[in-house]
Amino acid sequence: MKKAILAVLFLAGFAGAPVCAENGKYEVGLLPGLSIPVGGDYWGNSTTGVKSSFALAAYGDYRLNDMFAVGLDIGYDFGHKAQNAVDNERIKILQITPHGKIMKDMDMFGKKGKVYGVLGLGVYNLKYKDDGEDSTDYDDADGKTSITRFGFNLGGGADVEIAQNILLGLEVRWHHVFDAMDNGSIDNKYAVNNITPALKIAYTF
Repeated sequence: MKKAILAVLFLAGFAGAPVCAENGKYEVGLLPGLSIPVGGDYWGNSTTGVKSSFALAAYGDYRLNDMFAVGLDIGYDFGHKAQNAVDNERIKILQITPHGKIMKDMDMFGKKGKVYGVLGLGVYNLKYKDDGEDSTDYDDADGKTSITRFGFNLGGGADVEIAQNILLGLEVRWHHVFDAMDNGSIDNKYAVNNITPALKIAYTF
């Protein structure tokens, strides 16, 4: 796992390094949104699963040319609570994922804008807290623990320049975390899946 994390950090550094500064353009921004659990017998189940959580991500991009950009996301889900009111389980998720984007500039309502697709790959840390009598398999004696797993995200968005160098837009991503949960059997681990629509506020320079 140490080697895997070092590899991700190496990729993050590569993603942030300018390849050709005179042709590049930097973009930094925030993505406040809602992380919505989907799929699975437990995670996305409306009765026995978890609820949606407020999510916030910060990102930085370096634009390689008119079509491609690379960058890094750091995101956080503030707490998915259990649907079962008797159980006080909460799961917080920290995401560190280098990404690549493919984009197309276009005119939007007479202003500069763009649409884009994004693919990210990296690590997700899930922190569990359970105050109920029934604890998860990941809980320690204090009812809290954390695990780190590989995952990816895939999505797209659009933005428009509302003022000089200021962008406003919308983005949606699907986040998939491998082997993040289990049902008590080592042979039956399953993934965590969230759909996260978000508002995009960014600055370019």
